[in-house]
Amino acid sequence: MKNFLLLALLSLSFTIFAQKKKSVSKVKTETTKSFAKADNLSAEIIGSNFVLSIDNKTALKDTILLSKTLDKKLPIDCKIQAFSAKGTPLYLVSWSEKSKIESKLSKEDVTVINSVIVNLATKSKIHSNKQLSSEITLIQYLDVKQTVSETVQKRHSEGFAFTLLPDGDVIKKSKTKEVRYTYSKADNFYEEFKKKK
Repeated sequence: MKNFLLLALLSLSFTIFAQKKKSVSKVKTETTKSFAKADNLSAEIIGSNFVLSIDNKTALKDTILLSKTLDKKLPIDCKIQAFSAKGTPLYLVSWSEKSKIESKLSKEDVTVINSVIVNLATKSKIHSNKQLSSEITLIQYLDVKQTVSETVQKRHSEGFAFTLLPDGDVIKKSKTKEVRYTYSKADNFYEEFKKKK
């Protein structure tokens, strides 16, 4: 009798176990696309953010947010450059973004050049620059009835051209202004260079 009860109990428990649904844990994985690599760094889009990933030989990578991507535009000509400023190792990450804006009477090709300097020791962005340039093609009508037109080409630019100097200083230049920045080790950022009098 005891054997029969034990056999019935085991049979019942196997039946209940077999009918129980297995729970599947869903882990949301974000797609990653890499654009440039240098040393233990890679410039990547993770989810919707453009980041600099630092491979520390562990399961999780540290990241520094470079930019929130807009409309999933992919960076072009992405580069990571190691350099030193005042004895501090830093990295310059540069990339371009291109877009087109079109209407019935105009077409605009926009290029944005981004430059970001990061300090890996503090895992922070310490300087950034954006330069926008656009080539605009316009159709302009020369009469009220819009029977005669001409095509006009224009250029438009905003921001500063960015140049990294061999000593780690930075020059930002526009049509009317040129400013030199130098790295402040104490404050961990770039400040405007002032000549000593």
